[in-house]
Parts: sequence; structure tokens; C-alpha cells
Amino acid sequence: MAEGKQIRLFLIDGTFSGLVTAEIMNWTGHVFKGSRSELGRIYQREEAQRTGVYILLGDKSDGSPLAYIGESDNIASRLKQHAAKKSFWSEVVFVTSKDGNLTSAHARYIEAQLIQRAKEIGRIPLENGNEPTGGADLPEADASDMNHFIKEFLTILPVLGVEVFRGRSSKWDDALKAGEELQYDISDIPSIGKETWRYCLWANY
Repeated sequence: MAEGKQIRLFLIDGTFSGLVTAEIMNWTGHVFKGSRSELGRIYQREEAQRTGVYILLGDKSDGSPLAYIGESDNIASRLKQHAAKKSFWSEVVFVTSKDGNLTSAHARYIEAQLIQRAKEIGRIPLENGNEPTGGADLPEADASDMNHFIKEFLTILPVLGVEVFRGRSSKWDDALKAGEELQYDISDIPSIGKETWRYCLWANY
């Protein structure tokens, strides 16, 4: 029997094409998605001032998808840099911690694990030039916590339309359950500023 998860989505502008936040019950992570055209608003968001890991999503000149994975002690500041130097991306998704306990070392660990997973799957190429060396050398307990953090983040991403990590990665076969069904129902689109909730999901990785 698959284990259900409740995901809470908040459509800030009342539509999935606007700013969206996502959380899982009893998880400390907070996921945010927005378009490049809304960077001015994103820079002002409180969660964008935190330490976290981000994914830039866009297309190559030939129209094929491209992504970039990074980390920063201040997401907003790093996005300003990427807005000036990287032209391919049109959307950003980032994850931070609601309790503020995500450190720079944690973020580097998550970044390295996500880059490795994305490259193993090979669904969408990465624009990353430098290969992380494995991230920070975390204590065993912290690494365990971050692996769980990553698992929950990966559960949310397909719901937000992020396909970078959809597929099988040999490294994660023992960590994530295989062969389960992704089920979700968005039958009632809310008006501006309303939350969607009781979002039952069974991950398929």
C-alpha cells in the first residue's frame, strides 16, 4: 500500500501560471515557483532572503529544455546575478526551510545530490559548468536528514510541472520507493489568495 502525502499548494495569484508555494505536512521545507517576469516580486519575498537551493528552467536556442541547479545563502541575491548573466531561463523553483535551520553546508549537500541525480537520469540537460565534488561533508545524522529533505522536495516537483528528476536514478533506488502511482486531483481552482489542500500524492520515482 502506497503511503499518502498531503501537499498544500498556495496559488498566490489564483493560477498555476502565477507565483506558487508548496509544502508537505510535517516537513520543514518550503517550495516556491515563479516566472522570470515576476522577479521584482520574487526579490521581495521573505523566503527568497533565506539559504536554499534553486532550479532555473528554460530552453536552449533550438527550443529543447535546459536547467541549472544552484545554491545560495540568499536566493534573491543569486537570482539577480543570474538575471544579468543567464538568458535561457524563464522560470525558477527554489526550496528553503520554514524553520530557518537550513545551513550553507546543507544547501551545498542538496545541490550536489540534485545535480548528480539529474545527470544520472539525463531527462533534461544541465547548464551547470562546474561539477560539485559531493557537497559539504555532513555528519551522519545531518546527511540522513538532508536525504529525507531531498526526497520530499522531489515529491513536490512533478506537481509543479518540474520534470528534471522524473525517471530512475540507480543511486536512489534504495532510498525512494519504486513502481508506485502518482495521483493528484486539482478539481477546484481557487480564487486569488486561496489555498488548495488535501492534495493526496503517491510518488512515482
